[in-house]
Amino acid sequence: MCIRDRAYAARLLKFPEISANSMDAVSDRDFLLEFLFAAALAGMPWSRLCEDLILWSTQEFGFVEIPDAFATGSSLMPQKKNPDVAELVRGKTGRFYGNLMAMLTVMKGLPLTYNRDLQEDKESLFDSVDTVKACLAILPRMLKSLKFDRARMRRAAGGFSTATEVADYLVKKGVPFREAHGIVGRLVGSCLRNGKTFEDLTLPELKEFSPAFDREALGCFDVARAVNRKTLYGGTAEDAVRRRIREIERDRRIAVRGLARLAQETVERDTFDHGAVRRDRERHVAAVERNRLLRLRGRRRARGSHSAAPLRHLVARSA
Repeated sequence: MCIRDRAYAARLLKFPEISANSMDAVSDRDFLLEFLFAAALAGMPWSRLCEDLILWSTQEFGFVEIPDAFATGSSLMPQKKNPDVAELVRGKTGRFYGNLMAMLTVMKGLPLTYNRDLQEDKESLFDSVDTVKACLAILPRMLKSLKFDRARMRRAAGGFSTATEVADYLVKKGVPFREAHGIVGRLVGSCLRNGKTFEDLTLPELKEFSPAFDREALGCFDVARAVNRKTLYGGTAEDAVRRRIREIERDRRIAVRGLARLAQETVERDTFDHGAVRRDRERHVAAVERNRLLRLRGRRRARGSHSAAPLRHLVARSA
């Protein structure tokens, strides 16, 4: 039986709505491209995060240790630990980009409406879906199990990382920033030539570069104080960072609740109501039968009018 009621067919297939344009329905793949772009956009920060972890886990950095469950040993070098999960997630981002560009390239030259080229959408879509699910399944577990060497990270934060703090200090003392920039640059150059860091400098040595330095300047070299001095919203101070973490956790809880409501609404919408479908089918069958009877009645009337015409003509002639 041919179903001419599109809304009825949509309910049978559990579609949320019907398409407004048949040509667009068979040739449009914007929904697929949007998902592929979202996957590529999500993969970019995953890749950047994994790149940091790969670098930080090397012996040269030594900031983080990736557990053995997410790494493998080298087949050649006994001492080497390969950060497999981080490297694989970083590599998967290239597949996201490739799938997106592949579909954009397929779509760019197609005339309306449907073309066999569109069969290529399945491979790109399914591969990106599977890859996103795999990354989301393994990446959070790895992040929760990382072990950071905080002492080593604090030592690495020294050196001249507070040079901008020193320049800001001079600006607060009335030195124009252009001059403060030059003073700190000469100070760093002197330290490099003499094998010193900021922490090794004394107040008399600082005054050789500018009389604006006083004992308060020695506190500018402390990395922890420099970090915690940025107390504005979005700054690096510990309180500001913790406040932002609380906001992220709050937004995550709201998003989870919203997704739960959406899932429940989807289940309720997709629940197959056999009674409603039966009533729809009965109405559809009744409409089909009614139309059949109307067409039959119309044909009978037409046949009756044609058969009566010659008789009326003969009566008119005899008269």
